[in-house]
Amino acid sequence: MSLINNIIVNNQLITDKKLVNNFINIFKRSLKDNKYMLKVLEILEKYKITNFSNYNKKHIMYMYIMTELYGDIVTLKIGYTFNIIKRYSTLCNEYKSDFILIGIKNVNSEQDELEFHNYMNNLPNKYNIKYNNKSNQKKMEIYKFDEEVINEFNNYTIVLIEQEKTKQEIEKTKQIASHEETKQEMEKTKQEMEKTKQEKEKTKQEKEKTKQLKLEIKLLTLKNRLTNNNL
Repeated sequence: MSLINNIIVNNQLITDKKLVNNFINIFKRSLKDNKYMLKVLEILEKYKITNFSNYNKKHIMYMYIMTELYGDIVTLKIGYTFNIIKRYSTLCNEYKSDFILIGIKNVNSEQDELEFHNYMNNLPNKYNIKYNNKSNQKKMEIYKFDEEVINEFNNYTIVLIEQEKTKQEIEKTKQIASHEETKQEMEKTKQEMEKTKQEKEKTKQEKEKTKQLKLEIKLLTLKNRLTNNNL
């Protein structure tokens, strides 16, 4: 049974201070190595996640720290779920332990979690623990509490297909919009060039007209002079 109930508000699971204090007290009592205990508490404080409602009803991979120890070693549970709220309760019942979330990330499906475990199994440093829960079921998703495990979890890259698809659609839309904008700019430039050409033609015609008018005036003036001289 869980050590303490969590607060559920608007379908959000929020870890309360009492639960965190229970973890601290258990580790202070159970861990004989004081230096190791202080490191565990430091990492717990650094990574604990108290509100993860944005991940509920989504495919996620989680990482919990457990109150259940493996000898003198603190343990981590890494797994997959589509219902992080419900999964917390089932974990508490399954392991007769309590949990605090210290890592969470979106995945495409459970296959991503399986690939992560395979990746961890192939690391030079082995962190996996062959663990039997209270019902004597063998569990292969339990790890030694180590900051390297946390870093591997947080840095593990998962390409989300839907996000990638959306990203590509957005990029395609941007390219189409950009192409259309370029097309419109080219059309606008073409129209402006045509307008400029027409303005130049008009100016040329005006100059030709002015030139012709000046010539007519000059001829008329000359004609008048000749007429006056004949008189």
